[in-house]
Amino acid sequence: MPTRQLQAAALAGIPPLLVGDNTIKMLVAAQEGTEKTYAVIVKWAASGNAALSGLTLSQGLLSPAFALNKTVYAASVSSGAYTITVTPVAADSAAPIQVRKNGGAYVSVTSGRSSESLPVGVGPKTLTIVITTQNGAQQTYRLTCSNQLGYGIFGPCLVGRGVDAGFCGGSA
Repeated sequence: MPTRQLQAAALAGIPPLLVGDNTIKMLVAAQEGTEKTYAVIVKWAASGNAALSGLTLSQGLLSPAFALNKTVYAASVSSGAYTITVTPVAADSAAPIQVRKNGGAYVSVTSGRSSESLPVGVGPKTLTIVITTQNGAQQTYRLTCSNQLGYGIFGPCLVGRGVDAGFCGGSA
């Protein structure tokens, strides 16, 4: 039987680990009453996982369906849709996510939360989603959104609502 016993540690008082070295001190008391403090250094490496684990839209469907190995998507939204939000979920919850539309300014989005409303109109709009990890790795996702309202030889056409895309000048 060992001559020393480790006192139970109250883990509630230990702060969360940070990237890099974290020193955790432990007090060990022997049965005869002597005590000694030990330091354990826990190194937490910065994450390099810049992937999304999920991506959903407020309207329309992703094509193809979200998959971990896909970074390029398309979506068709209904003709009455004027805005869309995206909800990206980072595989590493600490990795910041940014979204931009058509090369505009990037806007920060919290993982698992909806973006601000992004305007969509007739014609394709490209949404770019960038995830940056703690160690600087980045992954870019592209989503091309199209409104089902097209313009044909007689003005606006509602493609997919009984009107052939050819009649609408081939736009969809």
